[in-house]
Amino acid sequence: MTSWGGETLVLRRDKPTGAWLIVALYSTRANGSGGGTRMRAYPDLSADLSAAVRDAQRLAEGMAAKFAICRLAFGGGKAVIALPSGFAERERPALLRRYGELVQSLGGRFVTAPDVGTSPADMDIIAETGAPYILARTEAAGGVGDSSGPTAVGVLAGIQATCAVALGDASLAGRRVLVQGAGSVGGRLLELLAEAGAKPLFSDVNPEAIALPRPSRLHVCRPRRHLRRRLRHLRPMRARLCPECRYHSAAPLPGGGRSRQQPARDSRGRRSPDSKGL
Repeated sequence: MTSWGGETLVLRRDKPTGAWLIVALYSTRANGSGGGTRMRAYPDLSADLSAAVRDAQRLAEGMAAKFAICRLAFGGGKAVIALPSGFAERERPALLRRYGELVQSLGGRFVTAPDVGTSPADMDIIAETGAPYILARTEAAGGVGDSSGPTAVGVLAGIQATCAVALGDASLAGRRVLVQGAGSVGGRLLELLAEAGAKPLFSDVNPEAIALPRPSRLHVCRPRRHLRRRLRHLRPMRARLCPECRYHSAAPLPGGGRSRQQPARDSRGRRSPDSKGL
């Protein structure tokens, strides 16, 4: 924790469920901070909280960079609701209301919306105790609803911009595009890529996500091994996971504006002649 460059870290244990509520505020100097609320299980939560804390810290720092890139006067933040093994779903509404109380107690220093594991319907519940600092609620509650579609459009635009800079042509026609994670954003992105004439591939650690209906002729890559495929670009940026990655540049996560260009090489360090993959 001491190596983190952020401003505030809030930890609260939810005694009724054994979950931990973690809010990381990287910076609040510019009109407070904002970022999504992630909700997921951590198997060793009772013995080690560090993985959940690291997730909140790195995601908050990433949000700060995204706001800065977009020149928005807002600091980065992120929340993680870390669930213990065996968490009962019937406890979810009450847990979310207690989390809303935590957000409310920060007095506007943190504004949040859905992230992995949460939805607009969850935001409706959190807002019961956390308003007015809860965004992206359902349309029935006066919110914008699911933002995954617009987010996927933004990611597609980022990939096209990367192509324009790295390859001299924004067109995706005939290019191989590998998407890591086929959830609400990734799933819609796969559809958009197919519509743009690309040859999309995807990988996901969730068997249920793999089993969902997808565009025809869509190839599924096995987790971890997908990073060893010969590619031009990778979305999102995860080069550090695999030193043998062979791609030209990496498209950042939604909201980011950075891309890293590097020669595509094989496992022996030779440049790849392939220029049709992403």
